[in-house]
Formats: sequence, structure tokens, C-alpha cells
Amino acid sequence: EAMKMENEVAAPKSGTVAQIIVSKGAVVETGAPLVVLS
Repeated sequence: EAMKMENEVAAPKSGTVAQIIVSKGAVVETGAPLVVLS
């Protein structure tokens, strides 16, 4: 808990998260989609 990291994620538009694409703890590349907005 003491080393918890949080990163701000910018989205190209406003919306509601419809689907989470990556799982917790996954390593992702820069620019990879993380969620689907509706």
C-alpha cells in the first residue's frame, strides 16, 4: 500500500467506461487501449 502508484489517464472524449480491456497488474505498451468508452 505504501508504494501504490497512480497514473492519470487522458481520454480523447468524455464518456462512461463500458469495458476494461487490461487486467490488474498487466504490463502495457505506451498507447495501448486500456478501456472502451460509451
